[in-house]
Amino acid sequence: SDLALLGAIVLIYTFAGTPIYSDIYFNKVPMELRMPIYILLFITIFIKSGILPFHHWVVDTYEESNHLFSAVLSAIISKAGVFLFVVLFIKVIGYKYIEPNLLDIVAWLGVITSIVATFKAISQDSLKRLLAYSSIAQIGYIITILSILNSSGLEAGLYHTVIHTFVKLLLFINIASIIYITGKSRFSELGGLLYKYPTLFIMLLIGIIGLAGMPPLGGFSSKFLIYTTLLEEKKALLLVAVMFS
Repeated sequence: SDLALLGAIVLIYTFAGTPIYSDIYFNKVPMELRMPIYILLFITIFIKSGILPFHHWVVDTYEESNHLFSAVLSAIISKAGVFLFVVLFIKVIGYKYIEPNLLDIVAWLGVITSIVATFKAISQDSLKRLLAYSSIAQIGYIITILSILNSSGLEAGLYHTVIHTFVKLLLFINIASIIYITGKSRFSELGGLLYKYPTLFIMLLIGIIGLAGMPPLGGFSSKFLIYTTLLEEKKALLLVAVMFS
C-alpha cells in the first residue's frame, strides 16, 4: 500500500516540484501520467480500506489482534483510507481533473465490497470476524459516496465515518468484554446474554441499531444522507445496490 503511495508521490513531486498540499498544481502533471497516478492512489486507498479484492488482511488482523486493540483497528486505523481519499482527491488533485468513469468504477467497487462483506458477515461464527466484515461493508459505503466528489457526497461520507467510528468502538469494546468474561468468542458457544449480563446486551443493541441505520440514532441520519445524495445525483442503480447491501 505504501509503496503504491510512494510511487504516486514521486510522480506528483517530479512535476509539481513540491510536496506541500497547498502549493501543488496538478495541471502541471502530464496527461499521460495522470491515470497511473490515480491507479496507484486508489490501490493505496483500497488496501488500507479493505476494498475488494484487498480485504483479506482486515479480517485476519482483526481476529488475531488483542481484543481491545481490534476496536482501535476498526474505529480509527481503518479510516486511513478515507482520510487519504479526502486529502488526495479534494485537496491535492481536485475532482475536476479526475475522469468521471474512473470514479464510477470506484463507486461500484465500494458497493460490491459492501454486498460481499455483508453476506460473508452473515455466515461467520466468530464474533470478531463478523464485526470485521461489517467494518469492511461500512467502509465500502463511505468509499462509494465519497466517489460522488461533491459537497453532499463529502458530507454524507464524513458523517458516516464519524458514526462508524463511535459505533465500532462501542461494539468491539463490548465484544472484548464478553470474551474476557465468558472466555468464549463464537456465537455457537454463547447464549442467554440478556439474562446474565443485561448491561452488555443493551450496549450491544444500541450499537447494532446505530449500525443498521435505524432511528433515532445517528446511523439513520448518515445512511439517509447517503441515499438522498445518490438520489439527487440520479445514481439509481448505485442507490438500489447500496440499499440492497
